[in-house]
Amino acid sequence: MTIGSISTKQSKSNIEFKGHQFRLEYGEFSPYLKEMNGYLAEAQKFANNEHESEMIRKYIAHFESGDINDHKDSQRDWIKDKGPVVESNLGWIEHYVDPENMRAVFEGWVAIVDKNRSAKYGSLVSNSQKIVPQLPWDKSLEKDTFIAPDFTSLDVVSFAGESMPKGINIPNYHEIRE
Repeated sequence: MTIGSISTKQSKSNIEFKGHQFRLEYGEFSPYLKEMNGYLAEAQKFANNEHESEMIRKYIAHFESGDINDHKDSQRDWIKDKGPVVESNLGWIEHYVDPENMRAVFEGWVAIVDKNRSAKYGSLVSNSQKIVPQLPWDKSLEKDTFIAPDFTSLDVVSFAGESMPKGINIPNYHEIRE
């Protein structure tokens, strides 16, 4: 199994997972990630706040090492960056194409927030505690505790990935999304 990273030093043999043996080989896409990290270092100089700067710093660390925890930390900072005019996200984000949820598709996007549409959806979200109980499905299909999302409507400026999604519901790490 290959891991996207600049570094190749961490390759490991004989990793057991669910009764199967794997070899992890780091360094997939190394030349591209090295170039991307150069651009991210330049972009970091123009970050609007500490959350954006930290998010970029953690992207750089993740693409250098391949450590998924660095990417998860970047997503924690992404969540904390409230109300930006320009939104972006980057990495191996979508894993729904793999039934084992182990391989992910690399995506990157930049979008501008549509403030008027976001305000309208924000109103819907703020009333969600009243709306959700009236929806026409069995309560067993819902989570025990409903956590209203932070909804933002985006106009995508640039998208790189396998295919353009109709909507984005991220971060995809369950423990962070909660």
